[in-house]
Amino acid sequence: MRQICLILLFLPLLLTAQSSLENGTKEVERLVKMGDFEKAFNLRESIYKQFSKSNTNDYQQLSKDLIELATLGFEAAQYQKAIAYAEQVIAFYDEKKIENNIFATQAHQIIGSCYINLEDYKKSVWHTNMALDIANNASSKNYVLIT
Repeated sequence: MRQICLILLFLPLLLTAQSSLENGTKEVERLVKMGDFEKAFNLRESIYKQFSKSNTNDYQQLSKDLIELATLGFEAAQYQKAIAYAEQVIAFYDEKKIENNIFATQAHQIIGSCYINLEDYKKSVWHTNMALDIANNASSKNYVLIT
């Protein structure tokens, strides 16, 4: 009975948070369609900071969020922030010793693209090669890559 009372007590808060997340996500999508990547990135970053604390065990969702942030950071020409978000993805998969992950491939691609714009071609080539190595390794093991 106590559990039901707690659920009923917190249900409005959960529904409000979910609604806020959905509205924020729709606004990010609208801003991207308008080509306003700077505002989209800033909004998505604030959403991530607000809601990522509740998703710390869902590593796939966390990776998706970080890749989305890195992509928006790239589009908004905030290359250092984009690199930092993408590096978090790579660090996670390196730490967990998970190989051939599509998120790590995407993260290396984003970092490589950022370094091109920062005119650090050596780092760009290195990260682009890492993305290709992961993709080639995954395809040789019959994994399906979704790009």
